[in-house]
Amino acid sequence: MKSTTDIWFASFLLIKGIELTSFEKTKPRKGEYRFNLPEEAWKKYKLEFFNSEFVKMRQAQERLKDLVY
Repeated sequence: MKSTTDIWFASFLLIKGIELTSFEKTKPRKGEYRFNLPEEAWKKYKLEFFNSEFVKMRQAQERLKDLVY
């Protein structure tokens, strides 16, 4: 069982067809998302995510938020 608090990575896994096993609210509007993946598959998806357009979109949104805060 692997978990992440990164909603972007969790979304990436869902789009890849990986089933969300469970979740837990950790703070207001924050959560921990759990997936039933072996270590090797988890690493593979992490690298794929790291090299994907998702990361570029995430970074762009963070930069836009920084402009207004």
